[in-house]
Amino acid sequence: MPIISTGQFTIVDQNDAKPIMAFISANGSLQQAYSKDNASELFTPNWVSTPLTLTAAVYVGGVNVVAGTTVTNRKWSLTFDGTSIGSTSTFTRNTNFAATDVSQTYFFTCTYTDPVTNIPSRVDTQITLSIVKTGTNAVYVLTSGVDVIVQSDTATKNVAAVKAELVRSSGADTSGLQYKWYSVSSAGVATHLHASVAGVANYGLKTTAIGVAPTGTSANLGASTFTAAGATANDVYTTVGSPGFNTLIIGEGAVNGFQLFKVEVYDSADNAAAVYTSFFTINDISDPYAVTILSSNGDRLLNGLGSTTLTAKVYNGSSEISSYTGWTFDWYFRNSVGTRVGFVASATPPTPDITAVISASTNSTTSVLLNAAATFAAGDLVKMVSADGAIVKFAQVAASTGTTVTFQAATGDNALVNPVTTIGATEFASGTLYKAISKRTTTTNTLTVTQFDVDGKATIQVDANRP
Repeated sequence: MPIISTGQFTIVDQNDAKPIMAFISANGSLQQAYSKDNASELFTPNWVSTPLTLTAAVYVGGVNVVAGTTVTNRKWSLTFDGTSIGSTSTFTRNTNFAATDVSQTYFFTCTYTDPVTNIPSRVDTQITLSIVKTGTNAVYVLTSGVDVIVQSDTATKNVAAVKAELVRSSGADTSGLQYKWYSVSSAGVATHLHASVAGVANYGLKTTAIGVAPTGTSANLGASTFTAAGATANDVYTTVGSPGFNTLIIGEGAVNGFQLFKVEVYDSADNAAAVYTSFFTINDISDPYAVTILSSNGDRLLNGLGSTTLTAKVYNGSSEISSYTGWTFDWYFRNSVGTRVGFVASATPPTPDITAVISASTNSTTSVLLNAAATFAAGDLVKMVSADGAIVKFAQVAASTGTTVTFQAATGDNALVNPVTTIGATEFASGTLYKAISKRTTTTNTLTVTQFDVDGKATIQVDANRP
């Protein structure tokens, strides 16, 4: 029988496409300080004398492909899809901020074409530089260094190196400084890193000269580096020096995906004996496991349309794990400025468990009066939102009697969501009170987030725990 006609239909298996991760790193601090004393202007760091280099990376299956033939259409711009200011994987800034500037965001975009599926994917990432304007007496901590641990091509593991500098209006301080370094858990618990702390083999201390980028290798890790630096026990600062043990070396064993750290700088020469603090985050893309979060309703909750379902996907290399049986997921909530807060407790999202309207009558500074009786147990966490939505606070219940809810000092995990024990007497008049929860733990890889949880902007973090 003769062939009348031939047609075709192409099927693409997107499951064969590998997950793509993109970020921009810098060879120095992302924050510049500006101070002016009479006619003298000072920029720290000075990008004219020491230019800042931004480097884009596109990781596919743990390999950086940004410089390869699978990546095309590389472009840097000052706005999303703006005019090109560069067409390679690096961009160098050799000018300081103007005194009137606040920040500048750099955008990098490119096209990655999967060599197996031939699927082209647009890749976007961005990084923001900022300026801090200080007075003649301003003091703050500036961190710089490598904030990403990438996969090593050899048997020797890569590390991250972060330096902390105490900056005054006259420049970086180098006299009489001591340091404490902390690892901060997803739950917000800070663990001081010292010679005998659990996991010390994943950390090390060094001294890095002012104006020099910090570096490190796996040889810098271990308890002996803390012993030499003087951090032999908890609550002990490193030995005083010029500029002191100002660099933390972090091995990949200390980071699962990403990890928050804190540094405290104590200036023994300061008459006020002040302690200055800064936070920073390290990302590890060398691990075979990676977690991504998908949202069923995008990243916007519009017009009061109430909820979105988040799904955590765990990948081993380029493939999603075959079963989530036995896995547990700890979900944490951070507000628009990165502070950990809680979720609204919901029996059947998106309807909150207990919602109460706060009386317009004057409340005390340690309790609120409700329009109608609502029952809370001692130790419950509650979320209070002012009538105009501008103020959001959490507190732990001491007692609930009829329409009166009294607060107490928070305990357990509630203490990690920045609760208060006192409020302004009219702060939440005619506002709303919800029963809340400090974190959610699920035995499935999904979580429903509602409009009652999110106040303007939020970040959801998940820890995937393998059985």
